[in-house]
Amino acid sequence: MQRRSFFLTLCLTSLLAAAGCGQVTYIVQQYDGPVRDRDEVSILRLAPGDPAQIIAMDGDALGRQDLESDVRVHIEMLPGKHQLEVENPHAASKTTQRVQFIAEPGRTYRVVLADREWHAKKSAPSRADAWSPLVYELDGSSDELVREVSLPPNGS
Repeated sequence: MQRRSFFLTLCLTSLLAAAGCGQVTYIVQQYDGPVRDRDEVSILRLAPGDPAQIIAMDGDALGRQDLESDVRVHIEMLPGKHQLEVENPHAASKTTQRVQFIAEPGRTYRVVLADREWHAKKSAPSRADAWSPLVYELDGSSDELVREVSLPPNGS
C-alpha cells in the first residue's frame, strides 16, 4: 500500500505539471495489477474548477490537484466501497472530512462540497462555514450530476 501511495502522489504531481493543448485526460490506476477494461473499473473524475481537494483515497495519499483549464484526471478504482479524505480550500478552517461511497463498475463519480443535514447533527455545534463532501455519480459524457451516492457517516 505504501508503494501505491507514493506512486499515486508521484503520478498526479507529474501529470498535473504537464498540461498541453486541447482537453487532456490523464488516467491514474488506483489498484494493483494489470490494466482492466473500462466496464470493470469505476472512475473518480477530477476536473479544473472542482472545489474539493481529494487528499487521500482508501488511505493512499494523493498530490494536490491544481489542474490547468485543459486538464482532467481520471482515477480508476475497482468497484466496491471507497473512502475519500477531502479538504475544502475555501473554508475558514483547513480541516479534512471523510466520505464513503460504493463505486459500481463502468460508472464515473465526482466529489461536490455542500451543506448537509447529517453533518450538522454530527458536528456540534453547527458552524456557519460547515461543509460536507458528497460523492455524485456523473453522466460520463456530459458531466451532469446523476445521483448522490455518498454513504452517511457512521451508518447514520
